[in-house]
Order: sequence, then C-alpha cells, then structure tokens
Amino acid sequence: PQGGFFVWVTLPEAIDVEIYMRVAADEGVVFFPGSWFYAENARTNVLRLSFSTVPEPRIEEGIARLGHSLRKHLASIA
Repeated sequence: PQGGFFVWVTLPEAIDVEIYMRVAADEGVVFFPGSWFYAENARTNVLRLSFSTVPEPRIEEGIARLGHSLRKHLASIA
C-alpha cells in the first residue's frame, strides 16, 4: 500500500477468521479479525493486517507464514 497503517484481506466466505486466527498464531502470525471493526453486519471472512511498524523483510516472512497457515486451515475444513 502507498499509505495508511493497515491492509484489509478478504478470504473465501467459508473461512471464519476467528477460528483461522488460532491456526495462524501457531505459525507465528497475529492479526485482528475484521469483524471486530464493523459496527453492524460484520463479515467473518475478513482480517486486518498492520504493516506500519513492521520492517519489510518481516512482512514478507509474515505473508509467507500466513499463506502456509491458510493452506493448512483450508485442508482441515475441506
């Protein structure tokens, strides 16, 4: 992103990020479920990642871990 502090990620609707966040945490990745930021009609498949205080190499590692944990989670709910 060219600015801001966070990036929003929308995952497939079958994924409840409040369940998935435990899998991601096991891989060393922490994020906030997007549902925490909705006043109403919260979506359960959205997450918010912070990038403003994290060095780029750590962001790249975090995204790789996030991808690995997402593949693992998808396999467990298939």
